[in-house]
Amino acid sequence: MQEEQNRKTAEEEKNFGIAKRRTLRRVQVISFLVMAIISFIFIKNVNLIQGNAKVINYIGLVRGGTQKLVKEELYGLQDDELIAQMDGLLHSLQTGEGKYQGVKLSDPQYQKSLSAQIESWEKLKKKIYSYRSDQSDREILFQMSQDYFRTADHTVQLAQNFSGTIEDRIKVIEWLMIALFIVDGFMIILYGIELGKATKHNMKLSSLAYIDPGTGLSSKRKCEERLSDPAPVPAAVRVTCFMFDINNLKKVNDELGHEAGDALIAGFGEALRQEASPHMFTGRSGGDEFMAIAVHMSQEDAVSFVKRLQDNCKHRKSVGDTGISFAVGYAVSTEFTGLNISELMNIADRRMYENKKEIKQMEQAQR
Repeated sequence: MQEEQNRKTAEEEKNFGIAKRRTLRRVQVISFLVMAIISFIFIKNVNLIQGNAKVINYIGLVRGGTQKLVKEELYGLQDDELIAQMDGLLHSLQTGEGKYQGVKLSDPQYQKSLSAQIESWEKLKKKIYSYRSDQSDREILFQMSQDYFRTADHTVQLAQNFSGTIEDRIKVIEWLMIALFIVDGFMIILYGIELGKATKHNMKLSSLAYIDPGTGLSSKRKCEERLSDPAPVPAAVRVTCFMFDINNLKKVNDELGHEAGDALIAGFGEALRQEASPHMFTGRSGGDEFMAIAVHMSQEDAVSFVKRLQDNCKHRKSVGDTGISFAVGYAVSTEFTGLNISELMNIADRRMYENKKEIKQMEQAQR
């Protein structure tokens, strides 16, 4: 049946959608993890470049401060406080510790140049102390300060190069983060689309759950829900409950097979759909049992509806040339006041079985 095929298709679409959403969630999780790692690297590099700026500043201080110190010494001014400051700055640059809380860069070339600068400083400092007692080495002191300046200048250049490398790395990380933001946004949009599809599939499946695949009528589940209201039918409302049962279904199944039985059920379902009014509830409540509920249907209309359904089924050739035979019973709320829908349907069911006995008796009498 088409309804069963629709159900299978909806189930397949739902399962496929679940698999897609799981994949999207995995991609999102991976993307978020990568984003977290890159963000950590980004922050680390930003801190590094900030520390590198401090390094460049300190090296500039020891480079300029030493020149000032030598000039003072050449003019006979002794500045031990400035010497101590130069010692402290160089110690902080080399170890990352000390009074000035310097940053120790990990670049090997920079470290090598800094070591050479510190070594040059120690020699220059020794020469400054000796110059204080013997000022005959004025030219040598000046030349040593120039050599020290060039070494310090080289260290500054290497620190700046290292800073440039970090800046380039940060730019790459920024582009990666932008790309990941785009990917995350795209994944969120796709996930939203898939959730929308999932909602539609669930609604479709929910709808199909209320349709009997063999007849296209309301399913047993929907019939049970329709009968579940415990409230009595209002006195001002006329509700007619019908119960139907197909005759000889077991005989057809036994003699002609279940496919023939299914065709018999489908034929009756089609006839019931055709003869029911647009606002009438119709459903398959069991294997060969059907029900219908009509509101504001007169006694004459109820009789006419049953007659039309009998004529429709009589001319149907679902199985052989005998048409479709069924038993029917109905109950009207104005006849049984104070009862709910389920209780009315029970009365219709009892009357249907009485009609079924009458039909069997008539068939036996005709034999």
